[in-house]
Amino acid sequence: KEKVAVPTNIHSDLSFLGDHEIARQGFSTKKIPENLDIIVIGSGISGLTLAACMAREGKRVLVLEQHDVVGGNTHVFQEKGYEFDTGLHYVGGKVGLGKKHSSLRRILEYITLNAGIEWDAMDDHFEVLKVNQGTDQFLIHKNIKQ
Repeated sequence: KEKVAVPTNIHSDLSFLGDHEIARQGFSTKKIPENLDIIVIGSGISGLTLAACMAREGKRVLVLEQHDVVGGNTHVFQEKGYEFDTGLHYVGGKVGLGKKHSSLRRILEYITLNAGIEWDAMDDHFEVLKVNQGTDQFLIHKNIKQ
């Protein structure tokens, strides 16, 4: 039986990165160190993954982001009174974390080594879709065949 995992203690809005003094500084070419190996443009999931991998390999990395919140499309935002959490919610399927040697799992284990991130298996019914003011509901299964 395939196990599918979900993160249990990840900040999906990545706001914890904004607490660091360097993350609050405005951009200035004078502040860019001379001895960088890599400059990553954009702090979305791909940019941060690349930066983390390169830093783990000993490279000096600078991530530049134009938005006032890091994380690209993985942060929480509000629109017309509704809150949207666009971060990582669950990972499954053929590339998911349930497969020990999947590329995604290997990358996440590599960049989160010693970070204290824990993953839990999802319940058989991990999401409920409610329509018609909640009178109709559909269970979303972790196994698509169900």
